[in-house]
Amino acid sequence: MKKHAYAYIVILLAGLCGGCLQPSASIDTFIELKGHTDSVNSAIFSPDDKKIVTGSMDGTARIWDAKSGKELYILEGHTDWSKSVTVDYSPDGKKIGTWEHLANTVQIWDAESGEKLHTLDGQMVHFSPDGKKVVTLNVGDGAFLIWDAESGKELQKVSANVFSSFGGRSPDRKKIVLNRGDITFILDFESEKGQQMEGRFGNFSSDCKKVATISRDEIIRIWDVKSGKELLNLKGQTANLSPNGTKIATGNFDDTIRICDAGSGKELHQLEGMTGTFLPDGKKIVTADKNGITRIWDVASGEELRQLQGEMMPVFSPDGKKMIMPYMANKDVVKQQVWDVESGKVQKLEGIFAAFSSDGKKFVTINDDNIARIWVLE
Repeated sequence: MKKHAYAYIVILLAGLCGGCLQPSASIDTFIELKGHTDSVNSAIFSPDDKKIVTGSMDGTARIWDAKSGKELYILEGHTDWSKSVTVDYSPDGKKIGTWEHLANTVQIWDAESGEKLHTLDGQMVHFSPDGKKVVTLNVGDGAFLIWDAESGKELQKVSANVFSSFGGRSPDRKKIVLNRGDITFILDFESEKGQQMEGRFGNFSSDCKKVATISRDEIIRIWDVKSGKELLNLKGQTANLSPNGTKIATGNFDDTIRICDAGSGKELHQLEGMTGTFLPDGKKIVTADKNGITRIWDVASGEELRQLQGEMMPVFSPDGKKMIMPYMANKDVVKQQVWDVESGKVQKLEGIFAAFSSDGKKFVTINDDNIARIWVLE
């Protein structure tokens, strides 16, 4: 298995897990996207779910029809010797950004014609919510570069002094997060300003008003995003804010998770597990323990609803009805488990999860067999 092909999507995996309960007919069919000549290492749906763009170790990105699987365009011209290409769609669906992992250049493409529009300095590529701006990271000095997506003109340079990993972006896409050791740096698209917070990035509340960080000294902090003011601190080694920002799940490697009030810090429930993630509606939480057991709990009562087998945190569909967890089929093959949250039914699939469609009815997996696959849920 070409493990290096997946180095830049590890945030989507969160780890490897195993186990199975019962067979399920939760997956109707799949479509194979064939054309790449090396491992596929990134994939994303267009905002309207009609297309998919993939990036590969063959040094190309490709645009596909998501319904038929037909290849529409090949995006060539990436020159980095690593040939590993990551992709992103602008929210308005008009542009695609690609970047090579070891090069300090980003390419911007017309999503309808496949024509290259601009070559920008920097690594990573993130579009503003309206698609009018692009942000890249200059590895030379750790600064954010903000560009006009239409003209390719540099608009602003924001010093971040960050030479580390991409932490994520806010649910509304208005903010980008970088981690450097025990520091979180958040860039705001609208103000074009950034701020630093102590601790490594955990997650945003769904309204993007709060953010949680975790420090090496096992202090979890909740911050007001607008002011940068620290609102609360708690002890713990893992943290996850509920979508509405009213609760926080703190975890410890002794297999104890505490659900606390995010305003007062008052403990509400103790659950089993090392890490916990709230479902999109905030009414349930999924935990994983060191013995390979995943549990679903009712947040209001603290009651355990279901046990599943799987050591790590899943990725949820937008409606929270399905969750996907990776596992090792054998020492060289990564597959996925697709769970129905309510019934506990599961199905095993090939590949590594990459992205859900916006309506949650499809998802795409990538693989080192050079093929991306679109899976259709019931």
